[in-house]
Amino acid sequence: MTSSRILIKTDEKNRAILDPSPESGWYLLGGIGLVFAVVALADLTLAWYPLQFGDAEWEFGTATTVLGSMPLLTMGLALGFAAAVARGRVGMVRVLAIVFALLAVLLMAVVGLYASNISTGLSTVLPENKPGLQKAIAQTLTQGVLYPLAFLWVAIKGWKHASTGVKP
Repeated sequence: MTSSRILIKTDEKNRAILDPSPESGWYLLGGIGLVFAVVALADLTLAWYPLQFGDAEWEFGTATTVLGSMPLLTMGLALGFAAAVARGRVGMVRVLAIVFALLAVLLMAVVGLYASNISTGLSTVLPENKPGLQKAIAQTLTQGVLYPLAFLWVAIKGWKHASTGVKP
């Protein structure tokens, strides 16, 4: 019995010098995803330093920075997650599912912190700057709703996938 050639087919006439290697490809994508995630986490950590809870301007700005910095972290974690699924690494799928769930909860807390300062931000801004601030608020709240939903969806699907797996 030969293996399926649906995703990787060989064409003897137009054969490449290098044979396809999905395992190596996913390994490399997972590695670069890890680098992206570490870099993003460093940036996100620095956004919180120094802590100034109680300062509305700091809370507002930090929450905006955190939500605006999510794409690189999301991409890194998604690459790592996809690589773990593709390579059948159950432990890594479970770890990343937990990471996605924890990030969703953390982002919900950040959105709560942000929302508690919206009225202060709107009341202190100059009238000519209000449209720009309203646009930024809409963008941040959209991110603050969609990221946690997407992260929870990935966490649940990933955990279910790791729990069921493929039975021989």
